[in-house]
Amino acid sequence: MYLSVAIILLIIAGLSYWMAPKLVLKKYSSIGVNIGTLPSYYGMYSAIIITLPSFVLLLIWAVFSETFIQALLYDEAVALQNDYQFSAIDLANQLIFAYIDVPENVQDVRETLKIAAARYHYLHTMLSSLFIAFIAMIVSVGLYLSIQRNKAGFNVRDKLEKWLIAIIATASIISILTTIGIVLSLLFETIRFFQQVPIMDFLFGLKWSPQIAIRDDQVGSSGAFGAIPVFAGTFLISLVAMCVATPLGLLSAIYLSE
Repeated sequence: MYLSVAIILLIIAGLSYWMAPKLVLKKYSSIGVNIGTLPSYYGMYSAIIITLPSFVLLLIWAVFSETFIQALLYDEAVALQNDYQFSAIDLANQLIFAYIDVPENVQDVRETLKIAAARYHYLHTMLSSLFIAFIAMIVSVGLYLSIQRNKAGFNVRDKLEKWLIAIIATASIISILTTIGIVLSLLFETIRFFQQVPIMDFLFGLKWSPQIAIRDDQVGSSGAFGAIPVFAGTFLISLVAMCVATPLGLLSAIYLSE
């Protein structure tokens, strides 16, 4: 569904970009009014105002729709837990993924899960239909605003440039916050790691075997976290890569320069 809606929105954006300049020129050239900017700016403005909000909503819905439906069905999972010896979390997961492969000798639970799966499909279909209707309404509002604002004297170029600055600023802030998040995540995980593994054993250890048993009933080694084999492998890969890339890169640079 998401791909189909995205393709339809792209088609609407393309038609808006193509039609808006023609309509503006036809409307104002007939009365001798100068529109004051390139016609393509009206096309870009129309395409953005008609489809961009819908694309944002589509992305949000695609990411969070399953979580929202699971929240709606969670109460039903808790009710089923009282009747059958299943945990609420397991039942919620079975509801979401329509998992009905339960033991054959538990026929009543099997039928209950079938009903729950049908309930999930009903909610999914109903909410998807409502979402598509809401997207259509947003597109209609964008079309109305585009028609109202595509007038001679409306400084569409300044409007687009302000939007562009806002988009660039938002992308910059996101990249900075992402970098900070990565650094903090690595820092906290490093602190947790060295609380369990001495730093000298890590730096000068000769064995790397990170497999450990995380439960009492699992089979696994005690774990060895010596970093020298990891460093040696990294340096070896880098050496082989440089033996290939350095002559080719250096000779190519000399050839292009001369």
